[in-house]
Amino acid sequence: MAKVPEWMNDPLVEEWISKFAYSKGYRRNFIKWVKWLGMPPREQLEKRKEDLKSDDLKVKRFFEEKLKEWGREIMKEGLSVKTGQQYLIPVRSFFSHHYLDLKFRRGELKLEELPEVKASKKPKWVIDNVEFRAIFSVCNPRDRPLLLILGSTGLSPVDVAQLRIEGLRLYENGKLTEKPVYGIKAREKSAVNQHFILGEEVLFYLDPILKERGYPSSGYLLVTRKGNPYTQRTINDRIKSLVEKALGIEKLREWETKNLRDFFRNCLLLAEINVEVQDAMMGWQRGGASPHYQISEVVIQSAYEKAKEHFSVDGERQRGEKLAKIEKEVGKLALGFQYQIDELKQEVQKLQEVIGFSLDEWKYRSELYDRIQRGEISLDEADKLFKKRFP
Repeated sequence: MAKVPEWMNDPLVEEWISKFAYSKGYRRNFIKWVKWLGMPPREQLEKRKEDLKSDDLKVKRFFEEKLKEWGREIMKEGLSVKTGQQYLIPVRSFFSHHYLDLKFRRGELKLEELPEVKASKKPKWVIDNVEFRAIFSVCNPRDRPLLLILGSTGLSPVDVAQLRIEGLRLYENGKLTEKPVYGIKAREKSAVNQHFILGEEVLFYLDPILKERGYPSSGYLLVTRKGNPYTQRTINDRIKSLVEKALGIEKLREWETKNLRDFFRNCLLLAEINVEVQDAMMGWQRGGASPHYQISEVVIQSAYEKAKEHFSVDGERQRGEKLAKIEKEVGKLALGFQYQIDELKQEVQKLQEVIGFSLDEWKYRSELYDRIQRGEISLDEADKLFKKRFP
């Protein structure tokens, strides 16, 4: 068992590391950083304070440059970018926790994988609608609205867990509405507002669960069978179990927490949604002057209607509703045509009264006349035939 460095008992380190549920990873990677730098954490903080007072950029940015250098060193071990970032996060967190943030321009701390690592990597797997439906097919009634919200809103698990009933216009006349419900949620990760729609499918499968709870007017939207609110961990664990059940252990190994956000983003791309609206629906900061202008509910509703066919799971019910709508329209057209037919019949009747015989009589007279012309029958015979047909 590796010996724990003495500096780990420093209150400055203990107080910081205790804030994190996943402190083992933080602890392990931070120890590597300190060993590489050769400077205990307390000394790092003291040096940082002094460096920031300097007018010399090289002195002021000593730790930024050292972290970039360390990033390049650890990537030589053949790490992926994602793993390499896990090494850097605790270091930045330590300085930030003590109000001595390390500052970087966008992309300045970017890590590069070795060419052989890049060559060996498979393309990232993002689920498609067929796989999404497969996962939905193994859901129990309580899982269905959870999966649909994650896949049709782009909300992350932590944000779904925090959704509250009182922040949504869910009810009409004491019952759950059937109309899509618009909402805004500040993302836990960035505090940027994310616009979303709880669509017809979500509401359809959410209804029996809320009905069982007596259509509550407040509290968390999704709760466990025991009535406890979901957590990010319970949502992630539940979705992983569904992925394994529907798609197998191999796909589970490729599964990432953000896979359903990627799926939703792809749906927006397939629907050719405007980039600015995409940003609003993904909860990303809009660039330029855009953040100063609000995107309306109507715009989000319209984008949702365009994209929903790509994340829909209940195709049979939708096709049934569409068929019923078509039949209704056809019924309206049939009524219109019948009205026109009745009008034409009335016109024919009027003409018959004027000319003294019906259309059938006129046709038969024409046939008899042609036969007389061809010498097949005489005039008297034609008269007898006509009286026999129309006594």
